[in-house]
Amino acid sequence: MPQFKMKLTINQDILNNLRTLPDRAKRIFRNRMQTEVRPRLQQLVDDKFPELVPDGPISPFVFGKDKSRNYYFWLISQDPELTDGKHWVRTVDIENAWEVRFSGNIQEGLFSITNIHPRAKYVYGPYQVASHKLAGWGDELDIARKLIEDEARSIIIGVWRDCLRLAAKGADA
Repeated sequence: MPQFKMKLTINQDILNNLRTLPDRAKRIFRNRMQTEVRPRLQQLVDDKFPELVPDGPISPFVFGKDKSRNYYFWLISQDPELTDGKHWVRTVDIENAWEVRFSGNIQEGLFSITNIHPRAKYVYGPYQVASHKLAGWGDELDIARKLIEDEARSIIIGVWRDCLRLAAKGADA
């Protein structure tokens, strides 16, 4: 049976580059999660979330507590422009207060989408009043998550592949 031998010598610089490739790719990726991925996801949220806001308030509005009803009527007595005569006039401040945040490292990272408006807890959160729930506030969050989840995954995978290519070319964070 014919046999042959072959000697292969790999340049030490190439071996060193390959050995450190995963760590360099991780450093590049970690930086790009903040500088590139998070802003792209923020733009995605800014584009998608406003489309999902419920149409309008329901009547009659059901307040969570007498205190909130009293405060509402006191507030509109101080500034009648806050109401159209039947309902609160939306400023879209709450709807536009979604913020994408990234925390963690390459192995356990978390993107969170949080409404940073101080009064969002009455519309979406733990103090959501019945009328906001009946109008559909909060329902859009599951829809929004589904809308952006696949696109976010695609963005992240694309950036990771690019980081591997950059690291293979010798780039570092």
